[in-house]
Amino acid sequence: MPDMLDTAVINPEALKAARKRRGMTQQQLAEKLGCTKDTVSRWERGKNLRVRSHLRKRFQAIGMPFEELTRPPERKTKEPDRVEMRLLIDRATHNALRLVTLRYGVRDADIVNLAPLL
Repeated sequence: MPDMLDTAVINPEALKAARKRRGMTQQQLAEKLGCTKDTVSRWERGKNLRVRSHLRKRFQAIGMPFEELTRPPERKTKEPDRVEMRLLIDRATHNALRLVTLRYGVRDADIVNLAPLL
């Protein structure tokens, strides 16, 4: 008997793309898997990323390779609408900016973009 608590993490974007490639609605996919439309919706929205082992076999049975669905999301290398700015700031401000970026793990540009809102 399979372990029903054995889970895997699904990639929401990969699931949605695979479903659409097959021309299926969330409801149709749910019926084929034996789960609810709400479950499929939560997977695709990233609200619930765990899939139990018995559903993995059902994904395979309907032609959706589970390895494809659990692949990590692709990183987008280029951000649209991004403008490069060059700022002249004094040494003390530069050091403070560097400390904030290191402490909070954010980019310099994020801080500069948010500064007017603070």
